[in-house]
Amino acid sequence: MGAKVRRLARHPAARVLGLALTALALGVLVLRLQQQLDSLRAQTAALDAWRAGAALGVLLLSYAAQARVWQGLARHAGARVSWRDAFGVLYLAQVGKYLPGLVWGYLGAVHWGARAGVPAGAATYAQVGLVVTESAAALILGALALAWIAGLSLALLTALGLVLGGGAVLGTALALRWLGRFGAGAPGTASVAGLFVWIAVHWLAFGLGYWLLLGALWPITLGEAALATALHAAAWLVGYWTLVAPSGLGVRELVQATLLAPVLPAPLAVAVPLLTRVWLTVGDALAWAVAAGLALRRARAALDAGARG
Repeated sequence: MGAKVRRLARHPAARVLGLALTALALGVLVLRLQQQLDSLRAQTAALDAWRAGAALGVLLLSYAAQARVWQGLARHAGARVSWRDAFGVLYLAQVGKYLPGLVWGYLGAVHWGARAGVPAGAATYAQVGLVVTESAAALILGALALAWIAGLSLALLTALGLVLGGGAVLGTALALRWLGRFGAGAPGTASVAGLFVWIAVHWLAFGLGYWLLLGALWPITLGEAALATALHAAAWLVGYWTLVAPSGLGVRELVQATLLAPVLPAPLAVAVPLLTRVWLTVGDALAWAVAAGLALRRARAALDAGARG
C-alpha cells in the first residue's frame, strides 16, 4: 500500500495536476482579493503586534497538544517515546506536507522516529492514527459550524456535539483497531476518548490563537472566532485530502473563503484564509526550530553518554 502511494505521489501527472489545481485555486483567491483590495488596506492598516505574537505562542501550545496525541498512539504501538521526542519527530516530519502527496510526512516520521528510537511501524501507526483522529474532529467541527450557521439553538448544538463526539470516538477506535492488525497495538475505546481530550485541547488552543490573530487586525468576538475555527477545520479536511496540492495550498483557502462568505464581510472572508496560511506557515517554522533543537539536544546527550561509556 505504501509503495503504491509513493509511486502515485511521484508520478509526473500527479505533480502536474497538483500544480494546476493549486494555481487555479490561488488564481481565484487573487481575483477575489483584488476586488476587495481597498477595503483590506483600510482594515489591515493597524496591526497589533503583541496580539499577533501571542497568537503564535498559543499556536505552539496547540501543536504541543497534537504531539501528545502522536505520543499516545506511538506508545499504544509499543514504542517508548517521551513527549519531547514525539514533538520532535512530528514537527521535523511536518515539512513533508509542503510537498505534493501525503507520503512525505509519513516517510519523515519514519526517518526521524528511527533517530528517536521509535520503530518504523509505530511511527507510521502514530502518523496515520493522528490523521484519523484529526479528520474525525474536523468533521465534527465542520458539521457544528454549518449547524450553527443554519440557526440551531445552543441546546441542540450541544446535543449534536455530544452525539457526533461519541460516534467519532467509537469510529476512531474501530479504525485504530483495524490498523492494529498490521502489527501495532490497538487502544481501547477509553484510551481513544483520552486522545480526543487532547485533540479538543489542540483545537481550543488553536481557536484562542485564532481569536488573538484576527483580533490583532479587526474587532472580533470569541463566538466569531470559534465559528471561523470550525470552518477552518472543515477547510483543512478538504485541503488535506486533496492529495495533489501541497499542504492543501490554494484549495484550503478557497474552501475556507467560500464557507466564510455568508458570515463575514467580503473583505474579511477573503483575507482570513490568506492570513491563516501565513500564521500557520510561521508557526510550522517555529515548531520545526523547536523540534530541531530538541533533536540536537538528544544527539548531544547520546554522544556524551557514549563518551562516558
